[in-house]
Amino acid sequence: MRAPLTLAIAAVLLLAMSCGTTGPQPHGRPIHLFRADALTIHDSLQSFCGIEGELPVERMSLPPWNGQGTVTLYRWVATTHGVIASRQIAVTVPFSVTEDSTALVVTLGSPVDTTLTGSALHAGLDPTDGTWTCPATFPFRDDSMLQLHGYNPEPPPSGNWSLRWMNPL
Repeated sequence: MRAPLTLAIAAVLLLAMSCGTTGPQPHGRPIHLFRADALTIHDSLQSFCGIEGELPVERMSLPPWNGQGTVTLYRWVATTHGVIASRQIAVTVPFSVTEDSTALVVTLGSPVDTTLTGSALHAGLDPTDGTWTCPATFPFRDDSMLQLHGYNPEPPPSGNWSLRWMNPL
């Protein structure tokens, strides 16, 4: 009884991992999962800005990397009880990643047009983190529906970002 249950759980996990908004990666292709979240609090409202997605890279390699990544861009306004209004869009963006002995620099092209700086990688599997401020050019900044519900882009939301290496399936 335990073996069928274990196989069922593995099948569900595999299906869940392959059903993301950006779609499954081709078999055997390593990726770096990228996420940036920024927040500004105004009275009892929270204005969020974020990016999440995949940056495909050479297996076990160190930067420099260049390519096209699939990311979801989002903004939302929330209270302590949950999200009131949100906007998001999935896009493909050009990216480049460089580093020196002190920092890793991720540059995302249009429509994101932002540069993020974090800790240097020491091995191809290292995670990295840094801080980020949502740029004024980021999509949905002046969205009337978000602003109607209290979204305020000033001061610009700021927060953290991370890059994590994931094994291919």
